[in-house]
Amino acid sequence: MKIHNIPQHFIDWSAVGGYEKFIADYKEAPNYQQKRILIESLPLQTNPEWLAARRGHITASKMKDFLGMDRSGKKPGEAYKKVVKMLVAEQFGWEEAELTWNDKASVKRGLLMEKRALELFKEATGIELKTDIGFISTEVDGMPFGYSPDAYTDKNGKIDCLAEVKSFELIRLQDELEKLHTPEVCEQMQAGMMVADCPRCYKILYSAELDKIFYLKYTRGLDFSRRLQERIPLAKDYMIQMRQNLLVYSDLTDKIMGE
Repeated sequence: MKIHNIPQHFIDWSAVGGYEKFIADYKEAPNYQQKRILIESLPLQTNPEWLAARRGHITASKMKDFLGMDRSGKKPGEAYKKVVKMLVAEQFGWEEAELTWNDKASVKRGLLMEKRALELFKEATGIELKTDIGFISTEVDGMPFGYSPDAYTDKNGKIDCLAEVKSFELIRLQDELEKLHTPEVCEQMQAGMMVADCPRCYKILYSAELDKIFYLKYTRGLDFSRRLQERIPLAKDYMIQMRQNLLVYSDLTDKIMGE
């Protein structure tokens, strides 16, 4: 396991008059539209070092697709092929433009609300979470996996707990609460714990309107490990196929297809 102590995204609070002033302006905004405009105006920057660290890894957010099955439930779904293709493309040096996320208000909202969410989590659980790890990577049977934690704790030199911290407008909160038990969220949490080799992970949802958090604790499961071990050999074979295809089609300048 390799730990990268680098920020994922950051905001120049001085450009908007400071963090405390922005929070005050946000609270005084009269409606959702004005609050959203304020958040979208934040000068978000994505750390190039973080992008470089996560390139060439299957990240936890892709785990549901990587492990997904087709309608029969007996074969891998098509989504896993897309994940593997992305992995090969990144290993060849290509980077998906979406990873910069500069236009995503959800990331800015998360950075804005994270401090308060973690304060409330400490009040509720007694757990004080740190935020200086930007990316964690590891290999399982030669396959590279990665996870970008929002927060964590450590104990005796090892990561003991991970946390995903998200902030939502009240109008979306109920939908997000209902997703906490879905395979997509559970497998993302399982993937994070696997990469960090830690026993527990929390999903924390914060509502600024209620000034309240909702959270759920996840622990590691054997079924996830089994399914991951089954999928890795298939992914390796598909990666070999993708690389061979890229080599075959790398130079067509002197090739002519007959009628």
